[in-house]
This record gives sequence, C-alpha cells and structure tokens, in this order.
Amino acid sequence: AIHVLGKPYIERDGRRLAGPRGGKAWALLAYLLLCPRPPTRRHLAELLFPEAEDPLAALRWNLSELRRVLGKPDALRGDPVQLNLAADTTVDVLDLVSATPETLVPLAL
Repeated sequence: AIHVLGKPYIERDGRRLAGPRGGKAWALLAYLLLCPRPPTRRHLAELLFPEAEDPLAALRWNLSELRRVLGKPDALRGDPVQLNLAADTTVDVLDLVSATPETLVPLAL
C-alpha cells in the first residue's frame, strides 16, 4: 500500500517500510501516481530538479531510490516513465479520487 495523504509511507505485508530519502522522491511518486499520461524524463527533471547541476542525474537517483523502496526493480522504467505497480497495490490518493459520496466513510466530528 502506498500512502501519500498526510505523512507519506509505504506498507508491505502489513509492515511500514522506511521511505525513500528526500522529499523530492515522494513528490516524484505522487506526480507519477496522479499524472494521466506517463511523463518524459526531461519533463520530470525540469519540473522537480531545475536547480540541480544535472537534473537528469538527480531524476535517475530518485527513480532508483523509489525502485528500492517499492521493492520492484521494474516499477519505474522507460521514457516516458511508466509506473508499474503490482496489481494488488492500493494507493490512498487514488482511492480518494475514484470515491463517490456513497463510498466515502463519513468523518466523525
């Protein structure tokens, strides 16, 4: 399970895993989860790492960090970057985006 709402974390087999190092890796993952089409590497590098000496190298490092945390070497690949998660992976923000008023649990006030 991937949780990006609130303090982000990744859960596998009921255990909370150590997340990727750096906030940009979480931003990259959230962007890839919500992007309607796979973005190009150049677009991601310009969007997330404009201040880096080598934006594409910074992107590669963050993609590698996400692959490590996701435990799936082929989770992020190609150009444009494809996000390939296991079919049973749940993502809180995607659950929320696809929810209807009937499926939302009422908030207790």
